[in-house]
Amino acid sequence: MFMDNQWASQGTIKTGKLYGPADGSKPVALVSVSDVGEAAAAVLAAPADHAFKKYTLAAEPITFNGIAAAFATATGQEVEYVQVPYAAALQSMVGLGFPEWMAKGVCELLQLVDSGDAAATPSSRELAALLGRAPTSFAAWVGPVAGAFKAE
Repeated sequence: MFMDNQWASQGTIKTGKLYGPADGSKPVALVSVSDVGEAAAAVLAAPADHAFKKYTLAAEPITFNGIAAAFATATGQEVEYVQVPYAAALQSMVGLGFPEWMAKGVCELLQLVDSGDAAATPSSRELAALLGRAPTSFAAWVGPVAGAFKAE
């Protein structure tokens, strides 16, 4: 899952709420789109070194409560994570224009988070090796874009 998906919650974050169906205390490993692009460039720059390899691209895990806290710190305003029923989350995503199949897929991914499935918290080692540095943390991602999430 991408850190950048938080843009879909921009409106509610501005009001101090981040809504989602997953348990706010369960960890999830997100990745920034820019890190994925940088990793892809590293692979394309030396394709022979990466032939027939697959990589899991993830940053250090964070909870949804932690995501809300990072937004609060970066924006200087209160942001609270509010857990909602999966059916309500599905309906909301469809209402925002997500195709139903995609909204259901997002819910399935978030159910992996709730179940504690290891797929929701893969290691950041492979991405760090491709980048030659630690992956972007959520706090580092939100810092430069915080102004767009502040209440008006």
